[in-house]
Amino acid sequence: SLIRGIDKLIATELKMPVWVTDDPQTAVVRGCGKLLDDPLLLRKVKVAARKV
Repeated sequence: SLIRGIDKLIATELKMPVWVTDDPQTAVVRGCGKLLDDPLLLRKVKVAARKV
């Protein structure tokens, strides 16, 4: 994490497990890539687009 201690704060406040990645600067990109490679998972998390 680029923000020291944020993992412990999130885990405590949300009462859920938190993992710190070795490469935080590309974690979101890698996660999105995995999501796009899995059509079933993508279908589960997609939300309808809203007009602005």
